Amino acid sequence: MPPRKQQSAKGRAAPSGKSKAAGSAKRGKSAVKGATTAKKAKKATLPKQLQASAIQQVDRPVPSKDFLVEPEAVQNALAVWDFCYTHSEPLKLSRFTFDMFQQALKDREPPMDPLSREVVKRLLHLIVEQANESNADQDYPAVSNQSFMPTLKAVLKQSREYIPTHLVHPISQFASSPSTSWSALDAVLRGAVLRMLVDEAVTTNAIREHHQTSASQVSSAEKRYQALGQEAQKSEAKVMSALSGIKLPDLGLLERDVAKKQMAVDITSTELAAVVGESRRATLDRKRLTSKLTALQKALAMSQSKLAAKRKDKAFTKYQTEKKRLKHQLSQSMEKLAEADKQLRLLDIRRTDLGQDADKSQYFIFPGDPERLYVAKEGLDDWAYFTTATEIEQLIGSLNKKSKVEASLLSNLQQVEPWLCANMTAKEQLLLQQQQTESTGRASRRKAPSKTTWRTYVNEATD
Repeated sequence: MPPRKQQSAKGRAAPSGKSKAAGSAKRGKSAVKGATTAKKAKKATLPKQLQASAIQQVDRPVPSKDFLVEPEAVQNALAVWDFCYTHSEPLKLSRFTFDMFQQALKDREPPMDPLSREVVKRLLHLIVEQANESNADQDYPAVSNQSFMPTLKAVLKQSREYIPTHLVHPISQFASSPSTSWSALDAVLRGAVLRMLVDEAVTTNAIREHHQTSASQVSSAEKRYQALGQEAQKSEAKVMSALSGIKLPDLGLLERDVAKKQMAVDITSTELAAVVGESRRATLDRKRLTSKLTALQKALAMSQSKLAAKRKDKAFTKYQTEKKRLKHQLSQSMEKLAEADKQLRLLDIRRTDLGQDADKSQYFIFPGDPERLYVAKEGLDDWAYFTTATEIEQLIGSLNKKSKVEASLLSNLQQVEPWLCANMTAKEQLLLQQQQTESTGRASRRKAPSKTTWRTYVNEATD
């Protein structure tokens, strides 16, 4: 028994040549299999890499941050200006551009500019009227040019819950001091003060009623726009159906025959023009080509006459008349649709949130500034904007339509792209014309026509 155990141990320690060959064969097969698997895996990942590189091939444009006020003041400035633009009717305030409002915020030269004065006064009017209607503890006097600054400070004292923490002290100091004027505040503080007034004005009955009225008008305009859109689609389908039902004479053979003969006439004319000299051979060639050209021109004239006669056929005339009538009808439908779209945009003057990209940047359109696409980062604290149609095209090309986050933004941008790019292009052309006018005015020593600024602003919407 012991010797057998030793032999079996030896058998295990020293395998035969056949077992060696079998082991090496297995290892070889496994190595080949592993290499094949690796190649397949590499091939499988290659299309995804190519797909990712194709998605990122368009660089995203960098928006501008060239605002007229400090970055810390942009958010409040946009909020206040958008509120004044949207609710200009209940405020009884003539609309103004965002650039004008930025200029007013940063202007610290006394006296207070007319634009800032009117904005503060009209916001205070709403707040004071609401307070007096609600039988508030403090009965405010009517807001006038002489009383609006004391009234402003009184409202600020009662609205301290709206004051941002880092602005509590300077705004409280401004509200408590009888001698501190508006010019003592910088753009950041002015924006914060006006934002507080807006937050108070939002709760007034006048603004709530305006919200309801606007929503009702927008709903009616949207229904009309949808109905006109359906009508335009039906008109287009009717045009195609009516035109396809008219049987036309087959002009293809005649048109091809005319084209062929016209080509022959052109070639012969070229050959005839190439004959130069007064030799006997040149004279004979000229005579031969002239005769040939005359015959070809007669044949072309006959074919053209046949084609013209066919085109005067009753069916062809009916086709042209019907086509003209139906196109006019379709054009009228499209004009009605465009007018309805214009009215809808005039009514729906609320800020539009288009969505966000993969970097969590949000994109906005302000109807009062239709030449810019605004971008907000980091919770609406960091603002920028695009101003050219080229940037909009690049932005759309850089978005990933397969991304759930960016697909909605891409769809919304594509819907407003024609309107937005048209406004941007029109603004660029207007600026170019103004520059040319100013340069021409300097050359002829004439002053360019003055434009409305924050210092020349006049509120024409007051009672």
